[in-house]
Amino acid sequence: MSEGSISLPNPFRDLLGIQALESQPGESHFLLELEQAYANPDCYLHGGVIATLLDIAMAYASWSVEGVRSVATVSMQIDFLEAVSIPGTLHAQGWTTRRGQRLHFVSGDVWDAAGRLVGQARGTFAIRRADGEPQNHFGAR
Repeated sequence: MSEGSISLPNPFRDLLGIQALESQPGESHFLLELEQAYANPDCYLHGGVIATLLDIAMAYASWSVEGVRSVATVSMQIDFLEAVSIPGTLHAQGWTTRRGQRLHFVSGDVWDAAGRLVGQARGTFAIRRADGEPQNHFGAR
C-alpha cells in the first residue's frame, strides 16, 4: 500500500460510517461522526463502537504493510478510558509495533474531538501474504 487514502473495501466499516483518512504503510487513521444510534442505555457511546473503531484501525495498519494480502484479528485487549458523549467525533489511529512472518502486533488509540484519549488497544493479527499460500495463525497451510 502506498501513502495516501485507504482503498480496501469494507462493508461493515461503511455501514457504521467510519471514514478512512490519509495513512502510510504500517499506520492508519479513521474518523467517526457519532450518532444517537450508537448510544448505550445511559446515553453515552456504547463501548462496542470504540472496540470496532480500534479493531478496524489496527487491522488496516497491519494490512497496509507491503506484501500483506489480508489480516484477521487473533486477539485484542482494550482499555476504555473515558465516557464519550453523543453527538461528537472520534479519531482513531492504528500502528504496527512488531511484524513477524505470520503475526503482526499492533496498537491503537482513539481520541474525542476535545483531544481526550478515550480508548487504547493492543492486538495480534494473523497475516496472509500476497506472495505465498494462505496460512492461518497456527501456521497450517
